[in-house]
This record gives sequence, C-alpha cells and structure tokens, in this order.
Amino acid sequence: MTRNSRSALTTTCFHHVSVNSGRVPVTRSARRWLGILTVLNSSCGGAAPMLHPAHTLPQSEMTMGAGTSGTFVMGDAASAIDAGEAAYDSQTLVGAEQEASYAEGLGAALSLAPGVAPWVGARVGLGLESEAGITYTGRSARVDARHALEQESFALSAGMGVTGVLLRPDARPFPGVLAGATQGWGLDVPVLAGWRSSGSVAQLWGGIRGGFEQLAGKVDVDLGAGSTTQSAELDLVRWQAGWVAGLGLGLDPVRVMLEVQLAHHWVAGSVAYAATGSASEHPVAIAGWSLAPAAAVVASF
Repeated sequence: MTRNSRSALTTTCFHHVSVNSGRVPVTRSARRWLGILTVLNSSCGGAAPMLHPAHTLPQSEMTMGAGTSGTFVMGDAASAIDAGEAAYDSQTLVGAEQEASYAEGLGAALSLAPGVAPWVGARVGLGLESEAGITYTGRSARVDARHALEQESFALSAGMGVTGVLLRPDARPFPGVLAGATQGWGLDVPVLAGWRSSGSVAQLWGGIRGGFEQLAGKVDVDLGAGSTTQSAELDLVRWQAGWVAGLGLGLDPVRVMLEVQLAHHWVAGSVAYAATGSASEHPVAIAGWSLAPAAAVVASF
C-alpha cells in the first residue's frame, strides 16, 4: 500500500475529532498516531459494501448483520488530499495556488471519503428469485432490489441501489473545516455471478459495479493566516466503475461475509469560497482509485 493511501485513511477520518481547531500546529505524524486511536469511533468512510452473494433469499426469509468497512484512496485522488492538507499545514491559505490545492483536496476527501465506517444491513426474499435490502454505513444509507437467474450451485444477479448521503452538521472531514454539512444522493448497478456449496456452507461471488453520486452543501472553513472564516459551497459529482469479490462461510443461521471492492473514480465540480464582497470559485477535476475491504457477521431468520 502506498504512503498516499495510508495517509488518506488516517488523516481524513481523524478530523472528526476537534484536536486542531485552535490552529495549534500538529505534525502529520502525530495526526496519524492519534487517528489510529480514534478511527474506530469515526464513521466517515465512504465504502458502501453489499456483503451478499449472487443467490437471492427464499421468499419471506430475512437476514440481518453488522460489521465494518474501510476505504483506502490511491492515485491522484490521494495526492490531492495530501496536497490539500499540506496547503492547510502551511498556515497561509491566502494565495490562489494554496486555495486551489486546498479546494481540490477538500473535494476529493468529501467525495471519496477515505476512512473506516460501520456497516449494518438487512435483506428479505421477495420470491421469484428476487430480494430487497437496506444498509447503513455512517456516511450514507442505501436501499436496493435485485433479480437473479439461479441454479442450485450457480447464479447470476443484477440490481439497482439508491443511496442517500446523510446530513451530518458535526462532521469535520478535512483540516480547517469548522462546521457545516453536505448531503446528496446516488445510484449504482451491481452485476454478480456466484457459486455456493451444498447447504451454502461456502459461497463465492464476484462481478462489476458502477454508479454515480451527487454531493452538495456548505461548510465553514478557516483559511488561516488571519483570514476570517469563510463559507465554502460545494457542488460535486462522482462517477465510479469497478470490481467486487466476496466470500461467505458458515452454517445456518450465522455466516461470516467478507468482501473487497476495487473501483476507479472520476470527480468533477467546484468549491467556491464566499468572502465578504467577493467570491472565489475553484474547479475540482480528480481521478483516482479506492480499495474497500469489508467484513460482517450475518444471521438468517
């Protein structure tokens, strides 16, 4: 794993904890160590794992589960986050170049949301090889439905999910963000192929998943160097496409589900600072990768 992907995980989540709100210098190394101690209590991660196999549930059968997921950002998106943090750490976000670096890092952090998050989900069989589900991951909630073509051991399923990015006024997802919130919505389409053993003791699935997410809102930002606090208005769209693979092991009624998603993201939009008597808008155009492992314990009823 690259340095960028590690730093994106710890520092972005860490800023839910207001350690540096007074602009006291804190080294990046200290942020990482403090982030390790606090990251388990954060829920800022942007992963939205499915954690279900290709086969659907029988009619009226239900599963419920809980677990955790993580999002590691890599590539240009992670570099943008690091550059934005470095611009803030310089204590001089007064030049156009520094403001632009900070805006792009803020946009990447809010759109891809690297970090650790909880996962809570429930699914129900609808009959006719169809099912529906709902999941909560701290940052967002997702409702989905899907249909499968099934044999005893093999299945091919396709579905659609609708995601709502939740309003969180207390969240501080990036250095310098003092208050405010963003919200949005998205769609995704997963296509899975899978195999299961007799009694579903072992289940394997894999496939592709694509979608988009629209994010908008305002946050209060301390730009430093004696600047007054400014309101930053965000308007961002993220497209993604990638691969997913999973493994389920266990005996009725309890199973352990493991899943990993590798996706490429394209983020476009703008971050606009609204200063007194003027406005400064910075475009955001970022591409990067994310790796999102997840695990959960799921029980059937």
